[in-house]
Amino acid sequence: MPPITTEQIHAGQAVYTPNMLAIYDVLVLGLSNRWIWKCPTPRLLAHYDRHISGNHLDVGVGTGYFLDRCRFPTATPRLALMDMNRDALQFSARRIARYRPRPMCAMS
Repeated sequence: MPPITTEQIHAGQAVYTPNMLAIYDVLVLGLSNRWIWKCPTPRLLAHYDRHISGNHLDVGVGTGYFLDRCRFPTATPRLALMDMNRDALQFSARRIARYRPRPMCAMS
């Protein structure tokens, strides 16, 4: 299999526009996880709850859904968000603004 190019990587994440992020939770977390991947979102959230710490780096942030709903072991977690897509970073950072996350855009 040939290596994935930088252009392919950028094209793959370009779909996560503000409009797509607005419906992402319904499409991916509500339908796709359960019916296509056979891994319901509540199971994934339980995984977050078991493994989240008070010092967390989330890579590939999506909409911030899991960070918004998981149970941190502290009321003031230290959160860093890393993604290639600035729209996803902004979307999730706004969603969990109460934790004052530190967004970082990482491009290859």
